[in-house]
Amino acid sequence: MQILKEDINSAIKEAAINEFYQYGYADTSIRSVAKRAGISAGNIYHYYKSKDELFYELLGPVVNEIISIIEVNEFENTGPVYQDDIQSHLEKQVFKITEVILRKRIEISILLYGSRGTKYENIKDIFVKSLYEHIKEHIELKQVSIHDEMAWVMAVSIIEGYLELIRRYYDHPLFMSFLKTYFELHFQGWVDFFTISCDK
Repeated sequence: MQILKEDINSAIKEAAINEFYQYGYADTSIRSVAKRAGISAGNIYHYYKSKDELFYELLGPVVNEIISIIEVNEFENTGPVYQDDIQSHLEKQVFKITEVILRKRIEISILLYGSRGTKYENIKDIFVKSLYEHIKEHIELKQVSIHDEMAWVMAVSIIEGYLELIRRYYDHPLFMSFLKTYFELHFQGWVDFFTISCDK
């Protein structure tokens, strides 16, 4: 019976991340991962049944972590919600996601630019849909009068702007400052809208 060794598994994961980052999922092979890890291709199959399984093992937890942050709802009652509460909630979500992105920079880059041929190749749409459903929950919970299509536009706008900040300014020393400014400018309308609507 083959004994699975953690050091070999770690070497496989490290090699795979680097291959996916450099070449993308479509142009990475088990053979290339094995070569980078310094082991035989056959040895990898003792740990992972396929390239797919290896890819989702590495990237799935990152996707799930971000979606779980997006979907958190601190306002589960139908009572009044005040401006400071909403602003604090949104700010916490944005900066929790940013912490994941800073911590998992390579994995995020793979998801955005190297996931062609996987179920994550439209990851932006996955994030938009998750945020859209979250926005709809708030709208329905607070009985706010707004069309579903506007909720979708709001979700797209947030995700697009956020990803553009990451793409253009990730390495900029003022990245976090830019993010805070974006948050304040973009979400202030949300805060005012939900606050006014909930006060009616």
